[in-house]
Amino acid sequence: MKVNTIGFIGGGRITHIFLKALSDSTLTPDRVTVSDDRPEALAKLRSAFPEISVTSDNRQSIAKDLVFIALHPPAIQAVLPQIKDSLPQQSVVVSLAPVVSFRKLSDLLGGFQRMVRQIPNAPSIVHAGYNPVAFSPAISADERAEIEAILQPLGQNPVVAEETLEAYAILAAMG
Repeated sequence: MKVNTIGFIGGGRITHIFLKALSDSTLTPDRVTVSDDRPEALAKLRSAFPEISVTSDNRQSIAKDLVFIALHPPAIQAVLPQIKDSLPQQSVVVSLAPVVSFRKLSDLLGGFQRMVRQIPNAPSIVHAGYNPVAFSPAISADERAEIEAILQPLGQNPVVAEETLEAYAILAAMG
């Protein structure tokens, strides 16, 4: 897998943090697309990062090598079933939401298995985050290394067991 394109579904604060980290690094992919149903969120991102593409169509964001799901858990429940038939099988989905397990993500995506979960936090905007990450068994060692390199500008990204991600989310939220 060579990540040349990245998509984000959700154009809120965490997507801004990721785009800032990517733009500060040499790892910026050739093309980034962000989808959101809020025009004001897309306009704000486009103003801050003029090189990205923005759209209200989630299918344009998922037609990428690496797809970040930057939505709150209730929105994930609604959006993922709508995009499951358009998701390329070679893509890797990175969920940035706590609580939604690999099993639930896979169910919502019609059995899709190529997934990563990460619990990002705000200090990532200055490359000082502590963002635990878990990889599904469907991610190869080479893919894992490439994804870890993309996440590196955010700060520390320790690989942890999926079942411990929620504990890290609670600790990071507390401070």
